[in-house]
Amino acid sequence: MSRQPVVIRRYSRVIQAQLAQSYLESFGISSYVMKDDAGGFHPHLQQSLGVKLMVAAEDEEASNRLLEAGGDSN
Repeated sequence: MSRQPVVIRRYSRVIQAQLAQSYLESFGISSYVMKDDAGGFHPHLQQSLGVKLMVAAEDEEASNRLLEAGGDSN
């Protein structure tokens, strides 16, 4: 299995990604949020560029299953 990071979801707001991240971590799956909003100076870029939720490739299937079961259809 690969520890290579993959994008499993894109959100329009960082808080949505952070909630999904917390949900995954409650099941022991490490993840991280990537966003490019110029260090918070341009939060509108979150909507146009998206906020990415990343996991290791080996956790991709389990993460998708958990998020779908939890009601995240993003």
